[in-house]
Amino acid sequence: MPAIAYGLASALGMKGDALLGLSLVACTPGESMSNVFSYFSRGNMALSIALTLLSNLLAFGTMPLALTVLAPDSRVPFTEIIKTLALTIGPTAAGIALKTWRPRIALWGEKLGAGIGGIAVIGAIVAGVAGNWKQLPFLPAELFISTALLGVLGMFAAYLLAIIGRIKGSRRITLIIETGVQNLALTLALIALAFDNQFSIVVYSYIFGFVICFECLLFTVFVRWSVVRVPLC
Repeated sequence: MPAIAYGLASALGMKGDALLGLSLVACTPGESMSNVFSYFSRGNMALSIALTLLSNLLAFGTMPLALTVLAPDSRVPFTEIIKTLALTIGPTAAGIALKTWRPRIALWGEKLGAGIGGIAVIGAIVAGVAGNWKQLPFLPAELFISTALLGVLGMFAAYLLAIIGRIKGSRRITLIIETGVQNLALTLALIALAFDNQFSIVVYSYIFGFVICFECLLFTVFVRWSVVRVPLC
């Protein structure tokens, strides 16, 4: 994703805060929202959770490395990374325990969690529009182009890698979603700590959050349609 972000920025002539804002979005790990989309897309939930955990663990090394290149004086929000891991590990452990000893309760909890997750996705889209609609006409075109293409190209790259690696079925669906969804809470915390919430940087996180929710929602709808799912998987 960072390589794709840099390529987009170079192609669109983005420099300074624009390049930094887009790159910071791209270099953060996955988040639990990808688990929600994986569930509704009938992906592999075990793989989704594992990839979310792995990407957040690797963030301890990958984020400082990326920031060393982009902004040597910035600080990495380790506390937010730990919180993300805790929020993922806790429910996962509880779910495994329930599925082992109380499978019926686990099934009910799975449906309830999916419903809440669906509402959260819709809420994220509505909040993204309502909170920024007044400023949208004044933002540069490259912001919308780069944030829209970042998720799409990342998901397409994951699809190509899945074909090369002969990863099929629900695992391919999960890999595509996990690649596109970024941990925006972590990105926002990083920008607040290291760049004092500078609008010209943080706006890329706001717009990408809205765009990727919309893109993943469309992907989920289409992938549940057998005409699309069969050739895709």
